Amino acid sequence: MEGAEEPLEKDEGSTESEEMWDLASYPLAERAFDKAKEGLAAGEVPIGCVFAYFPDKVSAEDKPLQPVIIAESYNSPNLTRNPTRHAEINAIEIAMEWADEHNIPQASLWPRTSVIVTVEPCVMCASALLSLGVRHVRFGCHNFRFGGCGSVVDVPGVFGPKPEDAGCSTKESTKFVGGWRGEEAVMLLKEFYKGENPNAPADKARKKRGRKKSAATTESEAN
Repeated sequence: MEGAEEPLEKDEGSTESEEMWDLASYPLAERAFDKAKEGLAAGEVPIGCVFAYFPDKVSAEDKPLQPVIIAESYNSPNLTRNPTRHAEINAIEIAMEWADEHNIPQASLWPRTSVIVTVEPCVMCASALLSLGVRHVRFGCHNFRFGGCGSVVDVPGVFGPKPEDAGCSTKESTKFVGGWRGEEAVMLLKEFYKGENPNAPADKARKKRGRKKSAATTESEAN
């Protein structure tokens, strides 16, 4: 994948005490929005995500190596005619290919991988990320129709490790944190939904036009 080996550079104002898994501290996290915009141009719901891997190594100067982007993608259900092809699912497959190419075991990959995505992962994607055990998920706006991080279903709360299980497992639970550039993510979604999905079946497109006409008629009558 192009740019997979490119390191993420942290803001000069950041401090070493900051949460290392918080990708919002890294300017190249902008790529998540770049991918969302690519999806919008392709006729997809504009959601983009980036996977970054933090190497468990140090440089020759004995300094921690910078995280590298190992996967990036946008939604592609329309292009693939497959409703499961969400940005996170696509990126998971790309990250697994990257790990195979670099001889990194899956058990070592996910605990050192952070995810940033422009919209709250749906129940399917939140479950997948939690099951894999990625270290941190930072998302933008909430998804009040399908969100799996509390907006509809709290996947981490329901299926994540419980306090009473702490003594039985050393696996840390994936951290899900929202609110990163949420307004910008919402604006992209509005840009998509104000137009008609060119990949939607004809009957759905007609129904959508009918809903718009009905709403306009109701508004006219109300005035």
